[in-house]
Amino acid sequence: MEERLPSFKEIVEDESFIRWVKNNSWQDANDWEEKIRQNPEIMEDTAAAKKLIEHFSSNDSTVEKAYLDGIWNKIDKATTEKGRIRPFRSIYLYAASAAAVLIFLVIGLLPQVETFQTENGELATVTLPDHSQVTLNAGTKVVYSGNRLNTHRKVQLTGEAYFKVSKGNTFSVVTTEGTVTVLGTTFNVRSRDEKLSVFCYTGKVKVSDQFKAVYLTKGKKTAKLPGEIMQDAQPTALNEGLKWRNGSFYFQNASLKEVLAELSRQYDAVIHLPESEENRVITTSFDNKNIASALFNILWPLNLKAEKKDGKYIVQKSAVE
Repeated sequence: MEERLPSFKEIVEDESFIRWVKNNSWQDANDWEEKIRQNPEIMEDTAAAKKLIEHFSSNDSTVEKAYLDGIWNKIDKATTEKGRIRPFRSIYLYAASAAAVLIFLVIGLLPQVETFQTENGELATVTLPDHSQVTLNAGTKVVYSGNRLNTHRKVQLTGEAYFKVSKGNTFSVVTTEGTVTVLGTTFNVRSRDEKLSVFCYTGKVKVSDQFKAVYLTKGKKTAKLPGEIMQDAQPTALNEGLKWRNGSFYFQNASLKEVLAELSRQYDAVIHLPESEENRVITTSFDNKNIASALFNILWPLNLKAEKKDGKYIVQKSAVE
């Protein structure tokens, strides 16, 4: 019996196809490339399906069956004419063009991505569609689905931000190191250089990764360092983690590289630090009012100094030992 070829719908929902597109799975890639080679008539459908899955992936949308079912139902309804259904194939030949996902966007099923980003030396406050507020530190980016946030309250964070979440269903902040989940509260999240720190000021916060979940209440914090397990909840000063909103920055037992990276963001300045000095540990503080003063206070205890040349700050050993 001749093998039945998969429909476009079956291709999109196929787990091995999704793995191939999203994870570049070697075995799945071999299987699908061979299937396309033997059945060139499915090439157009697989191209269209690939574009659709890539669109989901680029917008951090999981390819959930229930969500896909909504797409198929909407397409069936949109393509019904006088009681007759137009062939699925003609629709997806169009979808295989450069504007493959346009048909889905027009009917409003795919997420419309919104991105807010601060440059170095810039702070900004954003009000989300669900009325939650996010204050972004310098060099920070948040990404969310503008047309789905009221029902799917999830944002992606790169950098540092203070959140004041309106009451409602679950609100999630996704970082590369873990996910912060709340219902309605105020908290601060910092996700930089493979490090994560979370401070809870009101309400309750869940911080989780693939290994562990930590629950924070008012006045508690947690942190995760590269290659380590997330710390248990620890007490924190009420304003710890928030000083950056007033232009003050405090580091305890931090690397010099990390401290100067934050200084660079706040002043939008280029600072060259010798590799040999990057991992020196320091406890220090600075503000964002005067970069020369801040550099002196940070570097002097380490017998270092910074000289400005061609608009850049060059860190080097002080002449006096």
